[in-house]
Amino acid sequence: FASWFTPLAGHVRDVMLSCADEPLMSRHFPEIIVLLRRVAPHVEIRFCTNAMLLSPAIARLLVEQQVDEILFSFDACTRATLEAIRR
Repeated sequence: FASWFTPLAGHVRDVMLSCADEPLMSRHFPEIIVLLRRVAPHVEIRFCTNAMLLSPAIARLLVEQQVDEILFSFDACTRATLEAIRR
């Protein structure tokens, strides 16, 4: 990610770290957030998640790195519906 993004950093103003996937599944997610903030502090960082993998450590990182927007997706309103969807 670093070798791909860093040369583009000056030309980017908005980064959306998800598109039909779950960014928190990446073991590199924390490193990517830190890199984005370091090499492109002007960039707006956004991502979409169902938050099932959102740990206290990741939540702290998101606050510390001042992630601009988190969109939460909800699969269900009840446990029964969720378990029917996510077997």
